Amino acid sequence: MNEKNKPHVLVAASPGSRHCVAKSLGNRFTSHTVSSLSEALLHYGPHIDLVVCSLCFDESRMFDFLRHLNARSDKDVRPFLCINVQEQPLSESTIRSIDIASRSLGAVGFIDLRQWNGKYGNAEAALKFQCFVEETLQGR
Repeated sequence: MNEKNKPHVLVAASPGSRHCVAKSLGNRFTSHTVSSLSEALLHYGPHIDLVVCSLCFDESRMFDFLRHLNARSDKDVRPFLCINVQEQPLSESTIRSIDIASRSLGAVGFIDLRQWNGKYGNAEAALKFQCFVEETLQGR
């Protein structure tokens, strides 16, 4: 697939998390990375097919970003996927709670990539993540 035909993903992540997200997305997507809420709102637009936002984005403003998009008057909201890439393990109840909160605000869900990497290995976790992103885009 040439670069023009790849889906465009807005990656909202802290500078330290960008590499992990980019590696997980692989080369199937064109990534546009931002590290602050103001940057994310500026770069969000019709050319973006999906938003991937990390839990610790801009000092834990993932839910703020999601609320800003939901409040848009044009209601042209792209799929929004919440993720965790931090080294700190999250409990199963915390993962479920974040997933429920994310979905209640309109996100497609929450994926703990750190947990997936530990459970499946980095390569398999990246493949599963890429497939999830592609399925999300197809269901759009």
